[in-house]
Amino acid sequence: MKVIFLFMVIALPWSIQAQDPVFTQFYTSRFNLNPALVGGDAAFSARVHYRRQWHQVPGGFETYAASLEFFIPSIGVGIAPFVLKDEEGTGNFRTVNYGSAFSVEVPLSSGITAHGGIRASVVEKSANLDGVIFSDQLDPVYGSIYPTNAPLTGEMIRFPELGWGTAIRGKFDYFHETAFFNAGVAGSRIFPSDDALSGLGETTKTRFSIHLGGTLPIWITHKGSKKTYFYYAPQFRYEQQQSINIFSAGSYFVYRTFFLGAFIHRTNFNVFDNKKHTNAYVLHLGVEPINKKNSVRVEYSFDINSSGINARLGGGVHELSLVYKSARFLNADLGKIKNPYNGECPFK
Repeated sequence: MKVIFLFMVIALPWSIQAQDPVFTQFYTSRFNLNPALVGGDAAFSARVHYRRQWHQVPGGFETYAASLEFFIPSIGVGIAPFVLKDEEGTGNFRTVNYGSAFSVEVPLSSGITAHGGIRASVVEKSANLDGVIFSDQLDPVYGSIYPTNAPLTGEMIRFPELGWGTAIRGKFDYFHETAFFNAGVAGSRIFPSDDALSGLGETTKTRFSIHLGGTLPIWITHKGSKKTYFYYAPQFRYEQQQSINIFSAGSYFVYRTFFLGAFIHRTNFNVFDNKKHTNAYVLHLGVEPINKKNSVRVEYSFDINSSGINARLGGGVHELSLVYKSARFLNADLGKIKNPYNGECPFK
């Protein structure tokens, strides 16, 4: 099974078009979704993400990401250095993307702001071919006895990457309470580079993203002068890269510091000129205790695959996110910074 999987990981990039790593919790990994959103909390934040796919197969896909976000309110600029690492085949294939995202905020009217952002980084790809067996090495009787003609050398390649993003965020009156919304578009790999380890000149093309979201208070309880809110937060994302497109839609339900989310996730792609798709139902669970100066957000999601290759190779995707926020550097009250524009749940 391991040999077959390793061959598949190596062979497929020659036959189908590649795709950059995409998180199920897309709204939490801001630099990867849309660089215009970084620094949107008007506070410092540290973010760590982990994704595990095909967990029942040796050498499944693992993706890690970490970022720090800073916001400079005097000039309305956000900065987010980051690193993104993707491993395939028990570490046989590795991609590391490191750089920084920058955003600028421009007020449009009361409660509405426009945001623009860029992301500049360096991508490194490498392969460890020790113990890897290619299909042309196999004899049906004697096993691996032939030399391979595979063009992979295992040498690292390095190339620059540039991305962009725009977004609009704001708030509006909703039955005498405040609701929030966001909308944005983004693109990465503006100038595609030769990123194939085979050296045959293949490139991974530009990735385009569209995202929409909102946060609506739908139930309010009163205890004296203090209000407790129950929120409904719908979210939508569409991404397209070469012949692969991803559609995600769903919502969160939030009460106090706890939230529960349910999403539908569909991926369409071509394999050997045949259209395929993968469907998944996604469950999100999380908590974010908050005080005036700090908050810690912990979120776990699990994709329950109902069709496609994932359902046949272990099924399901595990994802975990940790987000720490602090308003100490701004001498502000984090409890009053209500910017749930990209899906992160608000609290009062």
